[in-house]
Amino acid sequence: MPVITAATEQDALHLHQIAKWLQLQSREPEAAKRSGFFLYVGSEEDYRKTIRESPFCFLAREGEQCVGFVTTMTPQALAQMPAGANRDLFERNGEFPLLIEQIGVVPEWQNRGIGQALLDALIQSGAPWLMATVVHAPVRNERSIRFLLRNGWTLYREVATRTRVWGFYEFRRTLK
Repeated sequence: MPVITAATEQDALHLHQIAKWLQLQSREPEAAKRSGFFLYVGSEEDYRKTIRESPFCFLAREGEQCVGFVTTMTPQALAQMPAGANRDLFERNGEFPLLIEQIGVVPEWQNRGIGQALLDALIQSGAPWLMATVVHAPVRNERSIRFLLRNGWTLYREVATRTRVWGFYEFRRTLK
């Protein structure tokens, strides 16, 4: 089983490469629905910035190979966004979640528990409220939806934009 570690800025190239493998563009939509996909691929600098700004980004390594990752945006970063539709979608009673921006596993490493290990590392980080957005239309990301629901996430709201319909999924950590 791969080792899960905190991502560092030096890992940005690996994140960029995995995102390119998982990008919907030029993939057959039905296969992408089943295997999961990304709509957005950040540049190396985008990933470097994300890692720098959030201590809750993790990497899965098998030896020297990076086989998966999760990136996030902190509640503090969401709260600092200008008020308006984008920020307000995430706010509830003045509280903001830890937002999963992307979670992905290299296709040949899928179905081995790596996505689960990445999500578990994120949940164990202690954030009381997590949120993830998943595209519902025009191409429904079935794999990502099933993954979240299987892990106790619930659909918080669905939001239609000009070109897409997004599902906002949330996870509330229970304190013991």
